[in-house]
Amino acid sequence: MMDIEECPKLPYFGESLDLNKLLPEEVNMSRKKAKIISGDSIYYTYRDSKGMYSLREHQISPSNQEEADQIYNDLNGYLCDECLYEDGELSASEAEEKFIFYMAKARRAERFGYLPTEDGERWRAGDRPSLIKWGD
Repeated sequence: MMDIEECPKLPYFGESLDLNKLLPEEVNMSRKKAKIISGDSIYYTYRDSKGMYSLREHQISPSNQEEADQIYNDLNGYLCDECLYEDGELSASEAEEKFIFYMAKARRAERFGYLPTEDGERWRAGDRPSLIKWGD
């Protein structure tokens, strides 16, 4: 068993997103056993031995355009107005905080040298996420 912090960098595309295939079925988390349940390129979910679910973030570090495209594709879902405003439950300033949080992940993919290749909620193919501001 390995500590969750020691888990290898995970790919972000295709069948490899089935985290149960990528990681041991159980990982040691503060002496509790946990099972990886599901995930995307932004988050993954696991369940500990007591049945509690937790969400953890992936490190954004694409090594090719295909991985970056998966990150940008997943970010599109998190950056849509329904998600940012949580179906009208959040104020504009709270939605802006979420926007800044998720755009930081897009900017990180950009820093690795990859731009979006498809149009999304907040960008057009080839746009630099670092130039996109709240309200654009």
